[in-house]
Amino acid sequence: MVNSYMAARQRGIDDIHVYGVEGDAGHFAFLQQHMSDNQIPEGRFTAFNAAIGPERGSAEWPLAENAADVYGGRPLDDGADYHGRRPQRTVTVPVLALRELRPPAHVGAVLQIDILGGEGELCETCIDAVTARVRRVFVGTHSRALDGQVMATFHRAGWSLENEKPTILKWHDGSPTLENLATVDGLQVWRNRHFDNTLSATGVE
Repeated sequence: MVNSYMAARQRGIDDIHVYGVEGDAGHFAFLQQHMSDNQIPEGRFTAFNAAIGPERGSAEWPLAENAADVYGGRPLDDGADYHGRRPQRTVTVPVLALRELRPPAHVGAVLQIDILGGEGELCETCIDAVTARVRRVFVGTHSRALDGQVMATFHRAGWSLENEKPTILKWHDGSPTLENLATVDGLQVWRNRHFDNTLSATGVE
């Protein structure tokens, strides 16, 4: 959020509003502190202590003793995380539907998705809504299967791949999930070609 805000400001854009969704309460506090530390006014950002998904609902989230020790939280699947562990303490968090989040932004929006394994389903389900209002998407991926699923979704929707690095994994038999095999996360950067001949509200590309 801070990086996007500062990058936009450096490009001469004045009408900036950044949004963030974070499920972990400790990391949500970090988010708010980070915005304050970088002197970003409260009226310039909106943050939700929630998870994100294709549909609205709720999810069980693992509680960490120290949020600074845990970077990889996501909603539990049948009580287990993607390492197959079953946390003793959990909390119920709301799940926001990506397609229903409609910030009052012009066609200059940049979207980053990094939800530790749900990127494929989220992109596939919400691609029409994303295509209608987002100029660029950065997607973190966490398995080779996600690499392919995300790429196929944006390819079918007519987007252009600007940059990509695949997930690096180390195989071990009996892994509880494919995400558990990842040693280095992947990244895909997509440009929405449907907006190639349009300008943002500020006229700044």
